[in-house]
Amino acid sequence: MGVLPLCVALASQAGGGGAFGGGGGGGGDSDGGLPIELLFWLVRLAIEYPAVGVPLLIVVVVVFAIGTRRGWWKHQERVIARARPVREERAHARATDALRRSDPAFEPAAFLARIETAFRKAQDAWCAQELEPIRAFVSDGVFERFSLQIAEQREAGWRQGMHSLVVAPLAVQHVELGRQFETVTVRIRFEADIHRVDLVRGERIAGSELPRSEFEECWSFVRRRGARTRNAAGLIEGQCPNCSAPLGVNQSAKCASCAALVRSGEFDWVLAEITQASEWRAEDERAAPGFEAYAQRDPALSVQLIEDRASVAFWRWSDVARTRRVEALVRVATDEFCERETARLAELQRGSMRSYVGDRAVGSVRTRGLLSGAPFDRAVVEIVWDGRFAKLDADGKPRFDAHRSLRRTLFVFRRAAGAKTEANAAFSSAICANCGAHDAGGVDPRCPYCGVPRQSGAGGWLLADVVEQGSSAHFELVRECDAAGRGAPRAPVATDSQAGVPAAPRPTLSRASLLAWAVAGARADGEVHPKERAAIEALAQRLGDSPEHLEALLNAPLEQLATPRPANKDEAVEWLVALCELALADGSVPRSEQDFLRRVATSFAIEQRELAAAYDTARNRLYRESKAALRG
Repeated sequence: MGVLPLCVALASQAGGGGAFGGGGGGGGDSDGGLPIELLFWLVRLAIEYPAVGVPLLIVVVVVFAIGTRRGWWKHQERVIARARPVREERAHARATDALRRSDPAFEPAAFLARIETAFRKAQDAWCAQELEPIRAFVSDGVFERFSLQIAEQREAGWRQGMHSLVVAPLAVQHVELGRQFETVTVRIRFEADIHRVDLVRGERIAGSELPRSEFEECWSFVRRRGARTRNAAGLIEGQCPNCSAPLGVNQSAKCASCAALVRSGEFDWVLAEITQASEWRAEDERAAPGFEAYAQRDPALSVQLIEDRASVAFWRWSDVARTRRVEALVRVATDEFCERETARLAELQRGSMRSYVGDRAVGSVRTRGLLSGAPFDRAVVEIVWDGRFAKLDADGKPRFDAHRSLRRTLFVFRRAAGAKTEANAAFSSAICANCGAHDAGGVDPRCPYCGVPRQSGAGGWLLADVVEQGSSAHFELVRECDAAGRGAPRAPVATDSQAGVPAAPRPTLSRASLLAWAVAGARADGEVHPKERAAIEALAQRLGDSPEHLEALLNAPLEQLATPRPANKDEAVEWLVALCELALADGSVPRSEQDFLRRVATSFAIEQRELAAAYDTARNRLYRESKAALRG
């Protein structure tokens, strides 16, 4: 073997990591220095026999340099792995400290105890298919979600069963202090045996058990800025947070004793959103394109209210697909949209086979932009969701496909230009403005409870269009939102005040969206090899992505695979850095997952040196943050 081949062979054995520099690929640490005695003899050999000694000295120095570099990488990865629980604990502390500065009476332990009570109440209500016990502390969007999902379950003849529920200690994930509202997101990890129960027989349906028993969700609770913690029972405990009177189990959003609109957020926390942990990401309403400029004209505007309105509209739109009755959209959609839906349903009715997308689940709801204009202003909201295609058999029972279909849909709302937000409506936008009764839609022009004419709430935002990803309308809306966001302030980066080290910036996408983007790239050539599939499954598990979501990513037809798309190569590299950082959270990335990321980079025309730089950037960032956390 010649000197150059020997050099290459030794270097590859010592480094072992290719474009990633060997992180997680196995092999020794090579942390030690080059022995002085060995160096002495190598130098002497190079002087006395330069033809042999000089090349050999070069080889040894190269191998030593690579080994030292690899040892440094391994050291970084060990520090990152050791510091992960400390980083998480400090992140949670920073979040609650921000809230306690504005509300000194806020106690995280007491707050989390209430949230666990709310979680358990919600699970009991969901399994019993009886939602009134939780109506007082959930927004209209959450109530619509539960109500319409339960209606679909009843139609199919089952309810959810849950046994052996174990809830891990809750943690505050994030606090956002917006213009009008403050939002606390709580990460909830739990274990349970989840299955289906036949409504007629009351028995577990064989084979209906979910294939996993561990779950992780993010629950976001909202209240108005300036609200203060009260050392008394409130909405979650079934009492009015204003006068402490028991809240009656009825359809009203008003307290019968003091007439307070209890879900306004003025008095107590309201559950506004439930997001899968892998889909959750930190949000700042100021980062929503067009928000800051719009809020100057409408100070009561909040993205929380818009997104709750979007959730109500999504689930009513979903109900129309299942029932083929457009009445549910009345009051949340424009007359023109309802007319288009009526015409579409009439066209479908002429077909011989009835099918729809059912068994829906929402991953996230996010405001993409606020667009001013005349005669209407528009709010564009992106909803990431999935479902299964269903066909009705001769008995009218739905038969669902085995695989789930992913969707990334834009919901476009409009209201008259210059209209102002009804601040007191808050998270009770789908109620009668007169009596507070829940408005379930329908063609009756008057409230069925008090007879007063229906009025549009939430500042008049009405659903005007639903736009699927991939259409020309979708591209145009995204372009308009991006244009509205140019020059808008970026979301602030949290700083560790004790160490003075910036925390890792928020990823531009959620964990699930980053993984979906990567899998779409890997599937671009139409093939996923078994080893690569195993690597993707391992990475998805470490990122906390659900098996159901991953199954849809791997099995859905490419043309139906709704994934985020970077605006350009620079953004693609930014996403790759974020994915590497998430993958490195435990300290290292196995070689099989490195190979998958190489393929992703290639599919998006990202050079291997750029991938290596992205990996190094992510590792160095996590290392600095980890050192700061361990120093305390």
